[in-house]
Amino acid sequence: MNKTKLLLGTSLAVLLAANAAEAGTLYFANLDQANENSPSGSLSTGTGFIILNDAETLATITASHNITLPLTGGHIHRGVATVNGPVIFPFPSAASPVGPLTWAPTRTDVRDLKNSGLYMNFHTSANPGGEIRDTLVRSLLAPAANDS
Repeated sequence: MNKTKLLLGTSLAVLLAANAAEAGTLYFANLDQANENSPSGSLSTGTGFIILNDAETLATITASHNITLPLTGGHIHRGVATVNGPVIFPFPSAASPVGPLTWAPTRTDVRDLKNSGLYMNFHTSANPGGEIRDTLVRSLLAPAANDS
């Protein structure tokens, strides 16, 4: 099994285990070096998920990555894809897998999440400005097929 499939499988398992009974809206980030401002050149990749509850008062955060360098942080930042922004939710540990973590976002955080104005980022000693990152975007899933 290749590393990408294993990483995605691990991310989905963590996500599903954490949220089996929760309803909400799923946001996804496909973390890599190309999304950094400026690109880091790293070969590491990862995935990040946020499930915002229907009341938009709580979110569950999970992530996984294959970073092997010493981590210096992982968090959610406010900002669009081409702009570095402030940290709004630091992860207690950036080691993979991250979470599930519970977050009580502000109204501003929710507005920015809905408008692709938040990104997930992991930092290392080799790339203190950011190793891998991506904007969190709403995931649209196909409706289940009707079966009589």
